[in-house]
Amino acid sequence: AVIWCFIYNMARFIGMDVIEYERPDWPGSNNIIVSNVHEGSAAANAGFAIGDIIRRWNEVPLSNRAELDNCIANAEENQWIGVGIHRKEDPRAPGSPKAVTVEVRMPPRSQENDLGEL
Repeated sequence: AVIWCFIYNMARFIGMDVIEYERPDWPGSNNIIVSNVHEGSAAANAGFAIGDIIRRWNEVPLSNRAELDNCIANAEENQWIGVGIHRKEDPRAPGSPKAVTVEVRMPPRSQENDLGEL
């Protein structure tokens, strides 16, 4: 398994950290995995959880961190975004990921420079 980490993380703008991870059992696409959710942030208020796999941004499929960063950078201030994720397991179907859409409201751009320590 290969893990890529980046110095600048646009996901931090909405209050979460992500890593890009290529899993051998899901070949051909990288997984964007939530590695941390900051308390009180837009991501926390939306219900993101550590381990969520981000798959879509407003119905647009995402295959890597650069695409997610681009979507966040181009989102409008105060815009509601539907983010498609997979959670670890659906109790009704053990062993399969649970597909969920999380609604996140983009914070004001004035917070963009207050990303915290990277």
